[in-house]
Amino acid sequence: MRNIEALLQPFVGYIELGMLDEAERELEEFPEELKDHALVWLARLELIMELKQWEEGTELGRSLCKRWPHELEFWFKTAYCQHELKQTREAKSTLLGAPESIRETALYYYNLACYETQLGDLTAGRQFLEKSCGLDKRFRQDALSDPDLQPLWTT
Repeated sequence: MRNIEALLQPFVGYIELGMLDEAERELEEFPEELKDHALVWLARLELIMELKQWEEGTELGRSLCKRWPHELEFWFKTAYCQHELKQTREAKSTLLGAPESIRETALYYYNLACYETQLGDLTAGRQFLEKSCGLDKRFRQDALSDPDLQPLWTT
């Protein structure tokens, strides 16, 4: 099988440059026999998110979570789309319903910190943020500029 990650590099480059039409064209021209691979679907979901098509991203993400439940990126991206739609309770529920292995990642706790904070539970938000930063110190710096966590800094 061909190296899908290598084939996706032009797509990634276009996304990074904000050239979304070109990124979409890369996906359309992807080899037919590889279009149904989880990484290609992840790229499609990323493009949808770059286009800020949150409803479509939520729908696609949900179906991808069902199809590939152990691909944690699908859970994170689905929850993010829901949060962008102001469906933060649903985003939290999506993460809580993910496979147990997601609880080993700092991003899981960071996102829960954001969601709890936005839902008004600053104590839970702080606890999840501490857990996230304990797993990966890099999240501490991100938290200082994350608008979702701003209520934590004003109390």
